[in-house]
Amino acid sequence: MTITKEDASQALGEIEGARGRLREAITYSYAWPYLVLWGLAWMVGDVGTEIAPRLGGWIWPATSTVFTAASIAYAFAQRRRSPYATGGRRDWRPMATAGTIMLFLVILTFAIEPVDAKRDHSVFGLFFGFAYIVQGLWRGWRLVVLGALLTALTLFAFYALPLWGGYLTFMGVAGGGALVLGGLWLRKL
Repeated sequence: MTITKEDASQALGEIEGARGRLREAITYSYAWPYLVLWGLAWMVGDVGTEIAPRLGGWIWPATSTVFTAASIAYAFAQRRRSPYATGGRRDWRPMATAGTIMLFLVILTFAIEPVDAKRDHSVFGLFFGFAYIVQGLWRGWRLVVLGALLTALTLFAFYALPLWGGYLTFMGVAGGGALVLGGLWLRKL
């Protein structure tokens, strides 16, 4: 049996397509727990601040600390089952990237000095919305959808709702909920 040039080209194209789908599925399998975890953090932080505004200055720092520790612990557990680990070593760049982004956000909060809480909060919603869009351009279209949804929800809440009595609860439930549902969506793949 002889294989024509066209048959070989088609077979290579199918292999490349399967490879891309596999890479996307692997990305989603590693990303979904973090989306769920940080969606829950967002809910706790925003709804907790709305319910107990006097503790608002402590709720987000405490929430961030607890969920960051949980993320790091999960990352180390996840590391053991990574198909990218070689000889017990794993590429350090993803963790360094995440750390750099978090450091940037911490510095940003000090550099922009709170103009008002709603604007500051919206910067984070927009930042992460666009971060998911950019990741999606490289890793899979579902992350683009999640990023666009998060960006749209943030813009809606910013322009339509007052900070106290609407915005924080909406962002906690809708923004955090979008991440949780998005993570569960990725998990099903």
